[in-house]
Amino acid sequence: MSDSPFSFDKARFRQILEGYRIEGVPAIDLTVPEGPKLVDQLVAMSDHEGENGAEQRESILARTQNATVVTDDNMATEFSDPAKLFAPP
Repeated sequence: MSDSPFSFDKARFRQILEGYRIEGVPAIDLTVPEGPKLVDQLVAMSDHEGENGAEQRESILARTQNATVVTDDNMATEFSDPAKLFAPP
């Protein structure tokens, strides 16, 4: 989410998905038929809104209007109960 609009670069997203590795192993195996299909499905998610797509800014703002703002300065979830900070693990 951003305060200002940005454009989603599908070609860059595809390149990232195809090159992403976990411990040196491709996260998506492009050598099997399902791999490229999965990449296509993930890239296409940006075209759709809702349960199976990218949520639009206006929808996020409406849904989270009463949510607590969490920043790296306040980490709201960590400091909601200060006693937890000093409790033994």
